[in-house]
Amino acid sequence: MTNDEIFYAQYLMGNNSKLIYGIDTAIKAIAPSAAYDMQAGNGIFSFTRWECNDVPVAPTKERIMLEHDYQKEFCEYHQYFLDRATNYPDISILMNQLWDAMDQSKIPGKGTDFYNSIKEVNDKFPKPEGEPPVRPELTGK
Repeated sequence: MTNDEIFYAQYLMGNNSKLIYGIDTAIKAIAPSAAYDMQAGNGIFSFTRWECNDVPVAPTKERIMLEHDYQKEFCEYHQYFLDRATNYPDISILMNQLWDAMDQSKIPGKGTDFYNSIKEVNDKFPKPEGEPPVRPELTGK
């Protein structure tokens, strides 16, 4: 993951331990400082109040859904990263394994406990094939 993707993942996680997306996270991604009220139901929603200096006009449903769909794809693609991070051994264990490998002159570590403990998690949660999704505003939509 790039630093920008990590930052965006942290935004989607908030105080949770998983990636979360929705209409509210899409609106906040488009206009982080917005204050708004909206009515929603049966797939239809409209703003009854929109206050935002950075984005003076409320985003359209189409624009919100583009961001929402991107967030969904982002979460599906990058879930492996969070799964790996929460399943790796504790850093103190990894550091000890790394030290043992270095002390035995076995760097880069293939075949060492350090390498094997990371490889086991990476194999369990493989990185998806293909390129990660691109945010709609970066594609000119």
